[in-house]
Amino acid sequence: MLDKTFPTNDCSMCILSPKLVDCGRHLNIKTMTNSELVGLAGEPGHFKATIRTKARYVDPAKCTGCGSCAEACPVKVDDEFNQGLGKRKAIYKLYAQAFPNAYAIDNSKCLKFKNLNNDKLCGKCIKACQAGAINHHMQDEEIEIEVGSLNP
Repeated sequence: MLDKTFPTNDCSMCILSPKLVDCGRHLNIKTMTNSELVGLAGEPGHFKATIRTKARYVDPAKCTGCGSCAEACPVKVDDEFNQGLGKRKAIYKLYAQAFPNAYAIDNSKCLKFKNLNNDKLCGKCIKACQAGAINHHMQDEEIEIEVGSLNP
């Protein structure tokens, strides 16, 4: 959201992007985007964490980040990430260097979500996606993982 960082006036993405790449490649780090901790039980060294991941309606394992889906999307909405100064599509990446390099669908803005049973109602992103990554029927997921420690 910030283009330049005080006091050096460095590009904020030039500082952050290498760290995102390092986390994405690290064998002991699993990045869980659009997720929240909803339950925790156990004791130090043996916690069980329950994590809810909201559906993004695009499979990040299949999405190549090409942007064809966003080009095809007819819906333009205010871009909250840039404080409404610009527009984004109903299918979008939060910012160009986002990790993972995959799109997500804003189901409150997407025309296809107005009536999932009507194949004639939009679906342009599905046709544009050569990777077959778009799934408007994706559901939120809850998983339980074992963790040794927490950082409050």
